[in-house]
Amino acid sequence: MKKDKTHIHWYPGHIAKAEKKLKEQLSLVDAVIEVIDARLPLSSNYDNISGLLNGKPRFLLVNKSDLVDKNELKPFLDYLKNENKISVIATEAKNNKDINIIVKKAKENNIMIEINNSSLSGGSRIGSNVNCEKVALLCKKHGTKVILTSDAHINLKICDFSKSIELLNKIEMPKELIMNEPDKLIAHLKSKGRLQDL
Repeated sequence: MKKDKTHIHWYPGHIAKAEKKLKEQLSLVDAVIEVIDARLPLSSNYDNISGLLNGKPRFLLVNKSDLVDKNELKPFLDYLKNENKISVIATEAKNNKDINIIVKKAKENNIMIEINNSSLSGGSRIGSNVNCEKVALLCKKHGTKVILTSDAHINLKICDFSKSIELLNKIEMPKELIMNEPDKLIAHLKSKGRLQDL
């Protein structure tokens, strides 16, 4: 834990190892959505996340905002926004109320939204197929890019996009928003500073 000029070295080996792994994983992403608990907005956030991001876009979702007094939450939201110089959004993810905000933020930051086939089967989580359709419709509405993945839990389902394709055909998703074609995906990744050797 590091605060101001005082350094308290409480990191045992496994936490240092986890932070190193997190840094490696963060090097592979375009942006970070950090989710914290509205009931504990300060203690549930990781104060060193900025140091690991190297300037990549980040926004903060303060989830479970329906479980706290709105008048008490507002000062914390203002503090987090001013302290971190990032977008801070109070959400109630349980009710899918704020998916629209997240999809719009993805569009603003040129981030692809994953539509995974496993969720569309309805077997991963109850209602996941319905939620995926809501997200896909919002992507269509806002012009947010999507990418299809299988999220296979068994080897026979690797690269199975059948349910995802069925959904995108059903809602008439514009082809230009679907990023699975190699040329489009490579161009998108290059625009993010990746694959510069291709």
